[in-house]
Parts: sequence; C-alpha cells; structure tokens
Amino acid sequence: MHPVSRIHSLPVGIEHKDDIVACGLRALLSAQPGLTVCDGACEVLVCDYDKALEHAAAARGSAGPAPRILVFTTRHGEQEVRQALSMGVQGYLLADAVQDDIVRGVRALGAGQRYLSPVVADRIAESLAHTPLTPREHEVLGGLGAGQCNKAIARQLGISVATVKAHVSAMMDKMNARNRTQVVSKAVQRGLLAGHRFA
Repeated sequence: MHPVSRIHSLPVGIEHKDDIVACGLRALLSAQPGLTVCDGACEVLVCDYDKALEHAAAARGSAGPAPRILVFTTRHGEQEVRQALSMGVQGYLLADAVQDDIVRGVRALGAGQRYLSPVVADRIAESLAHTPLTPREHEVLGGLGAGQCNKAIARQLGISVATVKAHVSAMMDKMNARNRTQVVSKAVQRGLLAGHRFA
C-alpha cells in the first residue's frame, strides 16, 4: 500500500468591516476542500478595501512573509482599483461576485497568481488607454461632479479660477470631452467619481 500523501490546506484569513459579509465569506470558504479559514497567520487574506490598503502598506515595511491580499469590496472606481494594485494588492473582487469567483480568487492567490473580477479587469484595461488624471485634476473633477462652478471649486481648493479652468481644459483633452458636463459623464462611466468626497 502506498502512504496517503498529505494535502496542503491553504490558510485563509478574513477581515471585513461588514460582519455579515465576513460571516458569509467564512461560511463559504470553510466549506471548500483545501481551504482552512483561520484567525492567525494566513497565506491569503480576504478583506475590505481600507483593510487591504492597511495590510499592503504594512507589508511594504515588513521584512517577513506577508499574506497575499484579495480585496472584496463595492468600490470599483478606476482610481481606487489602480491605487490598490499599485500598493501590492494581488486580487480584486466586487461584492456582487458569484461564489465560484470568490473561491477561484482565493485559490489563484494561493497559487501565487493575480485575480481580478471581469468588471475590474475591464476597467483596468480601459484605463490603460487613457492618460491618467493628476491628483489636482481629480480634486477639480470632484467639484465638477458636485455641480460646483469654477469659482466655488477655486475657493474650496485654494487656487485661482484661471487654474481651475486650466485643469478643466486639460481634463477635456484627456477624456476627449467637449464640455464640463461630458467630462463628468465620462468620469462616472469610468468610475472616477466613485466614492469621491467634495464638501
């Protein structure tokens, strides 16, 4: 008789600000063969967007091994996705993902691969075809999205009206838009205004 080989079980951690989502993920992944949900050290960590960025930042400053991070979130803006990936997040799933996608994502990260939901992959592919906006342009875009005039945006950001106009013009060129309204419309389509705060 041949000895039965031991099957490695992938340790998976879950950290999500929504307790119901965390419980659902725990129940789903605990039921999968080859996966073990644990509270301690893990190889793959499934977490919400903010936790993902925290862990990615901590991993950059750590010399020891760090878990591979899979984001599970409702946040799908182009800028948010790009930021997470640039910080070292290896997987990105939207909260409406089907169960099979979640399991595939965890297994892919456990195998050292990346995993993006189809919507996120499309958004990244689309963003590569565009010149990215500067941080200041994103701030001006937030004002446009809030329906503010150039003067109000200038006052809010502490810059001149002429500078706001220059940023709007640059965004129109980058986004192939004819006017401010079209800039906002295209920004919404690309998820650039998702989660944007402009008081």
